[in-house]
Amino acid sequence: MAQEVALTIDQGSQYVQPFKFFADEGNTDILDLSGASAAMQFKRDDYDGAVVLALTSASGLVIDAAQGTITATITAAQTAAIKVMKGDDSVTGRYDLEIEVGGVKKRVLQGDFTITREVTTI
Repeated sequence: MAQEVALTIDQGSQYVQPFKFFADEGNTDILDLSGASAAMQFKRDDYDGAVVLALTSASGLVIDAAQGTITATITAAQTAAIKVMKGDDSVTGRYDLEIEVGGVKKRVLQGDFTITREVTTI
């Protein structure tokens, strides 16, 4: 079952977040991510569920197989480019992170996200 983690990201700022995964429910056996690829999408909560951000192991996700971690890095330019609708203070939605190892795809992380509006843009 995927871990449920809520994320808050500041528009216009870099966001770096490592996630650690375990093979057991007791969180003692580190999940071996050798040969894994990963993909992560953020979709709006609104009527069209538009993708506001997508990361992959080729761009934005770094896998440390031995440590069982995937680090998501979103640049300040990427967060600044996310449109917050006029009159809103944030963008909200859902995201998930999937890994694929040996042709088997598994969702390992999911949750709500909030991207808070940037005020200072200098």
